[in-house]
Amino acid sequence: MGVVDLKKMLVLDLDGTLLNSQKQIDKITIEAINKAKKYVNEIVIASGRGHESINNFYKDMGLEGFKIALNGSYVMDNQNEILYANFIKGSVLEAALNLALKYKVKIFFTGINEHIYFNQNAGDYSVSEIKEIVGQSKERFLKFSMDVSKLTELNELRADLDKLSLNISLSDEGHFEVTNYGISKITGINYLAEKMNIELSDIIAIGDSENDLAMLKEVGTSVAMGNATEEVKNISEYITKTNNNFGVAYFLNKYFKEKK
Repeated sequence: MGVVDLKKMLVLDLDGTLLNSQKQIDKITIEAINKAKKYVNEIVIASGRGHESINNFYKDMGLEGFKIALNGSYVMDNQNEILYANFIKGSVLEAALNLALKYKVKIFFTGINEHIYFNQNAGDYSVSEIKEIVGQSKERFLKFSMDVSKLTELNELRADLDKLSLNISLSDEGHFEVTNYGISKITGINYLAEKMNIELSDIIAIGDSENDLAMLKEVGTSVAMGNATEEVKNISEYITKTNNNFGVAYFLNKYFKEKK
């Protein structure tokens, strides 16, 4: 790292990357991102979270931008207009629900403006009610998550989910985050890159977890956080400091160091 290398897009993950362990963006990171605006055309947040949560963090930074939400299952512009969405079929959601019942794990179904939680031991829905909701859903849910933090049969459940032709990633919180097969953050990046005539080689992405792997493998400049998984570190061009040690700011300040 040294002289200025202009790029057209900077893509930032939230949890474990932009956010510290207190789920906040520290002032040093906000300052570094705003300085980076001189060197990139677009600053984009790509997250497993929905657009409302992403918007809140844009506001914290004093920015507006595109939102690659729910691990790339939909994209919104800065006016919250939906540009792209990929919904999961009701039959697949019902099959996933049956797996949640089989393995006795909590499951969360997420749409653009709704979030339904099912716990077979407690909660607002009976088994028959939740089956009716997800089985008849059409263009409603884009992602579901399973709490596998205490599950001993992790590999078995993942193998069963694989049979449904889905994209599965394990979050830092111990959740399987699941979208349609082939849908991940790079899906949203590809959509925006084509829309804005940007080459992937002109994109920087920073991440830390399994749901960042696809984008880090494809973009021109890949950056792993110091707290990233070993798999993420192994495929990234750069490794910066941890999210609790201003890792995003450290990388950006070094990478976009001004010529003297």
